[in-house]
This record gives sequence, structure tokens and C-alpha cells, in this order.
Amino acid sequence: MSSSPEITQPTSYVCGNCKTENAANTKFCEGCGHHLTEPCDACGKTVTLSQKFCGKCGVNLGKANQQRFEQYKKRLTEAIKQTKLHEYEHALALTQSLSNLDDYRFRSIAEQAAIATGKIEDIRDRTVEEALTRITEAKKALAGDDSAKVVSLLENVPNILRDTEVENILQRAKTKVSETQVLQDELRTGITEKNWLLVGSLLEQLLDRYPMESRYKELAQKVRGKLMRNAKSSAAKGNFSSALESLNAIPTCASTQELEKLAIWASKADWCAEQVKREPFATPILGRMALTHTKSASELPHAELDVKELASLIKSNQYTTRCPLPRWKPSNKSWLGGEFLLLGLPQMHDLGKHEAFRANPGQLNVAVGLAIQGLGHGRITCHFASKKKKLLGSRRKKPTRCWGLDIGTAAIKAVLLEEKDGSLKILDTFFEALPTPTCRKSAEADTPSTLLLPALMKFAREKSSDKTSVWAGFPSGETVTHFVSIPSVKEKLTQQLLEKEISQKVPLPREDIEVAQWIGEADPANLKGRPVTLSIARKKFLHDYIETLTTAGINVSGLQCDSLALLNFATSEFSELLKCSEDDSDQIDAKDDAIAFLNCGASSTTLLVVSRRSHWYWTMERGSEAVNSLIARQAKVTLEKAEELKRNPTELADPASQYAPVENSFLEVRARLEVALKDMLKQNDRIDITSTWCMGGGSLTHQWMRLVAAQEESS
Repeated sequence: MSSSPEITQPTSYVCGNCKTENAANTKFCEGCGHHLTEPCDACGKTVTLSQKFCGKCGVNLGKANQQRFEQYKKRLTEAIKQTKLHEYEHALALTQSLSNLDDYRFRSIAEQAAIATGKIEDIRDRTVEEALTRITEAKKALAGDDSAKVVSLLENVPNILRDTEVENILQRAKTKVSETQVLQDELRTGITEKNWLLVGSLLEQLLDRYPMESRYKELAQKVRGKLMRNAKSSAAKGNFSSALESLNAIPTCASTQELEKLAIWASKADWCAEQVKREPFATPILGRMALTHTKSASELPHAELDVKELASLIKSNQYTTRCPLPRWKPSNKSWLGGEFLLLGLPQMHDLGKHEAFRANPGQLNVAVGLAIQGLGHGRITCHFASKKKKLLGSRRKKPTRCWGLDIGTAAIKAVLLEEKDGSLKILDTFFEALPTPTCRKSAEADTPSTLLLPALMKFAREKSSDKTSVWAGFPSGETVTHFVSIPSVKEKLTQQLLEKEISQKVPLPREDIEVAQWIGEADPANLKGRPVTLSIARKKFLHDYIETLTTAGINVSGLQCDSLALLNFATSEFSELLKCSEDDSDQIDAKDDAIAFLNCGASSTTLLVVSRRSHWYWTMERGSEAVNSLIARQAKVTLEKAEELKRNPTELADPASQYAPVENSFLEVRARLEVALKDMLKQNDRIDITSTWCMGGGSLTHQWMRLVAAQEESS
């Protein structure tokens, strides 16, 4: 038998790096320290570095080493690619890992990687330095409004080197360059078409971007001349809005003192002309505005006709019923319902014929309402006097004469009524404006009481008498009013229900409050029960209020809040319209006709809605004094001077802008009134407002009547 040849194991290994011969079991070269063996990639058997094939699995070790070499070359190539992409840290990570190879078979790769590492570091440092320089220059260019240069510099900065701040700067600059290009294209078109309004507007925008650009400044000077000629031509024709548009289109850098004066003149003339068109009534204020308009447009026949017509209406004294203001617009529809007018001349018993009502239209109605209740008339009979402990002086029998004393925040108003043979007659009146409204914040330590006392003492000295009843009013802001419905039950149970309502709605002890109540009759067609009004005031306030009156020498017989006094006036003035008929209750779906009243005082505005069977009112703490504050702030004058300017807004330097906040405040008041009325109508869906009446001194403020006008009328 033949035997297999014996496999002889090598007794030594020669180091491929330094050629030193090493013993067979040596792992590292004794001459250079290089490793002599490595595991086979395929089977893991230990093989020498110089072996061509694995003795265990037969894999081609030379080919495997060549593949590793190619992989290392690809990494080196990738590092170069990452360098071009400015991903320097990634590139350095690749080259540094290759330069650390300690295998003599891949020495060439390691040497190339080491060289590449140095070059990449140089490129990185140089690129970063250049980028920082460009960023610094770009920020300087940004400060100089040179957006094009900013874009040129930063676009050459690698993305990887742009932080968030630099990226934002670049994007803003690009946007500005793009917008500028659009503006320049439009500017060329505007010049070609001779559209100087457009050219002026575009130049203003370009100069806002590049204020130091000389070519834009030169063009602005030329455009100013063209727009000035257009403005003067439009103004001569009475087209002040067009003139103002031309003047406002002139770039700011081309403005002159003459231009500013002309713009203010055109603005005021345009504003006055607009007011003459929009105001619903012919008032002295409107007459002054029309006169200003005429002076501004002396060549316009229609402006002169407006003045003549207004003057004729104002001086004619041919007033409509109850309203002392002649209509200026053909229609005066109100958003509340029906037409609206100023209730200045009461028609009941011809009270409005008295000179006091003509001198102070719409301002004596609350005083009349107080006197009416004092004489035993009006819807509301209950007032703020305790049943157990009288807050007021001794009660009288039904008087034949009574003073109604309306203590307002801007004036004391009083009317003395006499009832004779079922008719009311005015015997006397009193009107004393306060030197400072009690609602006005003063630097002096004046309280409402100290401001009121001189006027009250004057009334007591000149008018009041122990033989004549005095019914005084106080602000509704000192009360809380609830409008509720209760079932139709016996009187005793009715009072129990009311006391329960009071305890639930008023978070105060019953002994600390006084209640004035009204209980209406049940409407057979209305399943909601009997309407009830509960008006509640603190006893302490009532005590203090009466103390002030007593100190002034006035002994009052009755005390009522001004909203309920106004209600008594309204139900007496429109008694025929608000009288219930027997036929009304037979129609279940019939509307409940109502009248709306808007009373604007110095510190508050009250909306009152009165129907045949019920009523409702809502008061907001915003009156004509708020207008004074707005004008004072806009014109930078005292409140006293603002009061004068309110009576004649044409005296404002720039009424178009300085009076605009007043109009905006009226719109806000209207919005709040609309919300309040809408909420009320949800609870009283049968209410149908057929007419609207304005009153109070604040209602004569310019533009106030517009907040009552329907939208199509006021716009």
C-alpha cells in the first residue's frame, strides 16, 4: 500500500515588511514589530500575510487583499469628493482613518491619505477664512442697503458655512433684490405711461429701500413738479380727494413747506366736503364746515349752494315735530328701526315751545321725566325710598307743581312743571354747566360732590322752595337693573317671587339695598308672564347722595335713577303710540310696536326701548367726555380746549386724521349697542322698533348721529 506524503509545516516566517526571518509561532516580527498573521476573511483560520490561498478553505487571499486595496482607494476618492462639497470634517475623518493603516501591503494608500489630510486641512482653513471675510463684507453691505452686493458675497459662501443668521441675511437680501427688480420694471412702465401717481408711489418705496440712491432722488424732484400741477388742477375743480391723492404720492424726500401746507389745506377741504355730504341733519357745526369748504373751493357753484341751503335751513326755525334740527339728507333710516330724529322739543302739552328746550335741545328730557313722576304720572311710580325707614324727607300729597332736577356729570338741569286741568305747563327752568365735568380726571383733589355743590346751591338759592316738590335724579351707573318675567299670581305671592329674584341676583344683604320695581300687565298672547323691572341701588350711596343735596339746601321728595326718569318721559311723550288697545291681545302673533331712545350724556350712553307692555334699557360708560379726551390726545391740547374743538372740528389743524379716532370710537359704541340690542331681542322676539329718537347733549357731537344711521346711510 502506498502512503500519503506528510505535510511539512513551515518552521519560520519571513516578514514582508523588513525581510526578517521569524519563528513559526511568532505573531509579530522580531525585526520591525509588524504583525505576521491575520485571520482568513472567509473561514477565520490564521494565515500569514504572504500566503496566496487559505490552507483551510482555499480562498484566494491575494484577490481578497486586492479588493481591500480597492476599497481603501474608493475611500480616498470619497474624501476628495467630500472636500469639493466643503464637507471637510467628513473628508478628514476618511483620510485620517486611511493614514493610520499599519499594513505594509497598503502603505501607498496610507501615504496618499496623509498627504490628502494636509491638503484638506489647508483648503478648509483657507475656505473658512474667505467665508468669514465675505460674511463680514456682506454685513457691511447690508448696513449700506446694498442688497445686490450682499447676495453676490454670500452666494459664494458654502452652504455648510452659513449659519442661521447668515442664511436669513441672504434670503432677505434676495427678496429685496427681487422686489426691487419688480419695482424698477413697474417704474419704467409708469414713466412710459405718464402715470405719475404710480411713479411717485414706486419712488417712495425704492427710496425707502435705497435712501442714498441719487438717481431716485433726482427723479423724485421731477415727479414732484408734475404731481403738484395735477393737485392744483384737481383742487381748482373741487376734487380735493384727487388733489390729496396727488400730493400724498410725492416722495417724502421731495417734500417742501409749500407742499405740506397744500396737503393740509386739501385734506381739510376734502374732509369738510365729505362731512357736508354725509351728515343727516343741518347743524351749525355742519354750516361751519360747508363754509370752510366754500372758502377752499370758491369757484365751485355747488359748494356755495350747500352753504346757502344750510344757512337757510338753520335760520328758518321751520323745525319738524319734536326735532329742532332740519333734515339735510332725504332719508334718515336707523339700524335700530324706523327713522331717527333728535328729540329736542317735547310735544306733550306743547312743552317744546318753551325757549329752554330750543336753547338746550334734547338735554331737559330727563328733568321732565323726574317732574312727571313727581306729579304722579309716567309708567314708573316706585322710586328709591325705603318702606320701613324713609331715606327721604316726609312725603307729600300729590303736588300740583314739581321740580325735576337732573344732576348730570356736565351740567345741572331742572324743569318746574305745573299740572292744571289735566295739562302740564313749564313754569321755570334751570341750566347750569359745571366748570369741570365730574367724570373728568382732574389734577386737583376735587370730588364729584365738591364739583356739584356750587351749582346745586345756586339752584337751591334761586329756584328751590319748601312749598314745591323736588324730584332728583342720579346716574343709572349706580344701579343694577334686571328685567325678568313672573307668572300671573296674587299680589302676596308676587312679592315673594320678586324677593326671591332679588336674593338670587344681588350678592348683597337685603337691608343694604333699595329696590325700585315695576310690574307690568300680562299679555294674553305672551306665555312668558308679567314683565318686571327691578332696579337696585346701595342704601349707602343713596344716603350720601341725599346728604349732598341737603348740604346744598335742597330737600327732595323723590329720588330716581336717570334711566327710569327717561322712561317716564318717553311713556308720557308718546302716550298715544304706547297705549294698549283691547284688540292687541287678541292677535297672538302680533308685533309689539316699540320706540327706541338713545340718550348720550357726558359720561354715559343709554339705549332705551319702550313698547306698549314692557321696556328695556342698557347703559354703557361712554359719553361725550370720551370725545374730548380723544381730541385732546390727538391735537395735544387741554380738555377744555378739546371741548371747544369738538364744537367746531374745522379748527383742528388736520381734522381728517385728528378726528378719525372719534369716528372710530362711535363705531365701537355702535357695535356694543348692536350686541346689547340683539341680546334683548332674543328674549323679546315680538318687539318691533318703529322709530328711533336721540337726545342728550352728547348727541349733538359731530358724527354722533351717524352711529344711529343704517349701514347704507352711514357708509
